[in-house]
Amino acid sequence: MEPASTADITAKNKTTTSNVIPSTFIAFFSIISPNLLSFLSHLVRNKKM
Repeated sequence: MEPASTADITAKNKTTTSNVIPSTFIAFFSIISPNLLSFLSHLVRNKKM
């Protein structure tokens, strides 16, 4: 019984990790990308001037 429950726990941990990482990355990217875009456009404007 114990090996099965351990396997279940490992499987659950793997699925939660694989679900958490992309959602964290998406949230992080959605926060960063607007700032990154404004920063890049700011750099481009400074170079043109």
